[in-house]
Amino acid sequence: MTSRKLLLALCLAVGYTSPASAILIGTSDMPRMQARAQNPALSRHIEGLQALEKNDLAVAEQAFRDSMNLDATAPQPLLGLADLALRKKNTAEAWAWLEKALKLAPQNALVHQAIG
Repeated sequence: MTSRKLLLALCLAVGYTSPASAILIGTSDMPRMQARAQNPALSRHIEGLQALEKNDLAVAEQAFRDSMNLDATAPQPLLGLADLALRKKNTAEAWAWLEKALKLAPQNALVHQAIG
């Protein structure tokens, strides 16, 4: 599965609306820029995912924290921070982020999938 398809599946699974789809599967830069401008939290979250793909952990962490601060109701940045903690081999911190995500969004399928 390509990273774009994975990101699209992620956004659809967690309830991001059609602007996310435009970011992920759009063929021109204009729809992407418009969608990101409409949802800065989503934009920062996607930047965090892209930084993780490049193994740029410092940039990823800042992007996820920015996303979390921009939308305190979204569990996605918490899942990103959990992934980041696992990459740093800090399982206690990863579990803490997962527990926060579960408390924030107890019915979210992606949160439950991340927990296993």
